[in-house]
Amino acid sequence: MSKLRTYATFSDEALVKLLFTEEDRLPRLAVDECVARGERLVGQLTELIGDSRNWTAPMSAWWAPIHATFILGAIGGIHVIPGLLKAMEMAEIYECDWVSDMIPAIFRSLGATSRPGLTEVVTDRSHSPSFRGQAIEALAATTLNEPKGAEVVFSLLGSILVDTSDEEEVRGITGNVLLDFQRSEYKDQLLAFASQYAQNKDDDLWEYIQFTEDEGEEAFTYDAPSLVLYQQNWLGFYDRDAISQRQERWAKEDEEVTDEAAIWEGIPLPIPPELVSPVHRATPKVGRNDPCPCGSGKKYKKCCLDHPVPSANIITPTLYTDADRTGALTKLKAFANRPGLARNRDVAILEYWGAHFPSRSEEELRKVLDLPQAEIMYNAWLWFDFELEEGMTIADLFLAKEGRSLRSGEYAYLDQARSTYQGLYEVEAVRLDEGFTLRDLTTNERLWVQERLGTQGLARWDLIVARLMPRPDTTWGMEVGLFQFPPRVAETLLPQWERARKELLSSSPH
Repeated sequence: MSKLRTYATFSDEALVKLLFTEEDRLPRLAVDECVARGERLVGQLTELIGDSRNWTAPMSAWWAPIHATFILGAIGGIHVIPGLLKAMEMAEIYECDWVSDMIPAIFRSLGATSRPGLTEVVTDRSHSPSFRGQAIEALAATTLNEPKGAEVVFSLLGSILVDTSDEEEVRGITGNVLLDFQRSEYKDQLLAFASQYAQNKDDDLWEYIQFTEDEGEEAFTYDAPSLVLYQQNWLGFYDRDAISQRQERWAKEDEEVTDEAAIWEGIPLPIPPELVSPVHRATPKVGRNDPCPCGSGKKYKKCCLDHPVPSANIITPTLYTDADRTGALTKLKAFANRPGLARNRDVAILEYWGAHFPSRSEEELRKVLDLPQAEIMYNAWLWFDFELEEGMTIADLFLAKEGRSLRSGEYAYLDQARSTYQGLYEVEAVRLDEGFTLRDLTTNERLWVQERLGTQGLARWDLIVARLMPRPDTTWGMEVGLFQFPPRVAETLLPQWERARKELLSSSPH
């Protein structure tokens, strides 16, 4: 009996269950069987997509809404539109680029039938700019398969571009779409927007410039528009070669460095002589044709322009495995050591260690620098806390450039880690072999840390410097080592800490 006939014997429920169990290895024949059943499965797939639990589920089930979205797109017809609009919304909320990247191409295949739903999203200003931006790209894509009605679509986009009461981010996304499609009737408005946008950003420390006037001019000199974003083959995800390549990639990444010390080692000890004098940081804006600030050597528009960094203000505990954590740190370390970031690393050394080097003997320095915690905590600070010239951290830039190539668990780990900080805590209670309660001396918040080994050496009133990570069960875990101080140092340390905290808040209230 052939595989095709085998899948044909599956009940609808059994077939949909495969979406939750096969991860990114779901066979094309199973997908084709789902598509063949058409409207029979649309309701189940739409319900699956609308359940937020599926977008934050463990890895095997996490792929289910991605498969459901791709299958709805292949089924086509007016009945799949509500499910695809919901998929677009959920992918934006949960930052699922596997879906977001393919949304314009999927709606291209649906054509004019999807325009009313997309138009409703585009014109509803209560939606987030990024959600509306996805709908704008998708709406434009519908004109590729069905040019009839294209003038109405682009007239709407043109009206958004020139509406100064609309959000600037939405207008910028709209402008980029109009440039992509070479809509020359809006050339003057596009150049005016670019000019005004640049003026508005003059005082910002670092801002992503949507496009410059020169780039607007340049876009209309190409022989044909570049529409790759809107013409991708999302079902190519299920090709045997694509599945095989993904598995080889995952296996290779899992085999990479697993030793904790090897991940965090590598603190550079000597301070370059030229850094004895103060370093003045420039704060340039970045144009699409400027060198990318991540240090890749590519132009910004060919590198990080299309990968904005999501907000890191809210910590949302997300599931990730130990392998995800190891893979994420290994890749981040390699990124942080790239030649393009050498100058930033030099500045970081001075900022972190510089005040201590001149007045210490070699023996004193070695005593500190040979501590494993010193290496671990310096590198964690370098990657997650130290601000580059652009006002971003190395972790921010890494996610901007490489985020779409990471596994979801790797991305989740780094997204949480960059929202944490290295804080000072007082131990309030210890439960042997279970964990301990800490009081955050910055926020005065009390936190329960689930950490068995840590209970062996901590006692009430001890002070520790540590980085905590949230867990999905509302407890906290230790991350990348800690420094421990006995209670007797509190009398000296706490007044200094309070002065530093007040100085920081006065200069940076946020």
